[in-house]
Order: sequence, then structure tokens, then C-alpha cells
Amino acid sequence: MMSKNKQLTGAFYLKLPTFRDTDEWLEMGEMSFGNFYSYGGLKSLNNFLRMAEKKPEALDKIQIKDDKNNSYTAEEFVLLLTEVEVIDNG
Repeated sequence: MMSKNKQLTGAFYLKLPTFRDTDEWLEMGEMSFGNFYSYGGLKSLNNFLRMAEKKPEALDKIQIKDDKNNSYTAEEFVLLLTEVEVIDNG
């Protein structure tokens, strides 16, 4: 039986508090066929998470959504990625 996460499809977007434009969303990648195809946004998320290790309150400011407008915490999104193969295209 395939996990729910491997059945997810669509694009995922990231908004960090460091973005200057409040309406700016960075496309992190796309989930398809049980794989996550990264478009470079994972590097931005990873860099911000490293900074958040020193300032944990910053974690609450990360916004992640999919193309169906479902929201994810950073922790939920990282856990989602542990169940699929990540292919870095960025």
C-alpha cells in the first residue's frame, strides 16, 4: 500500500520572512510519481532552517503551501520529504 505522501501531486511554494515582497512565493518543487523534483527552493528552506537553529522563533514564520492552497509547517513538509525520493533539479 502506497503512503498518502507518495500519492501527493502538485507544486509546493515557500515564503520566508526574509522575502522583501510580501506577496512573493518561491516554487520549491513538484511532487509527482512518489518523487519530489526540487527547483532550488529546498536550498532556501535549508539555509533558513540553519539560521533558525539559533533563533527557533523564526520557524513559525516559515510558510509552505501547495498548489491546492493547503498549508504545511516546516516540520510537516520535511517529514513529507522523508517518505519520497528528492530529485534536485535546482
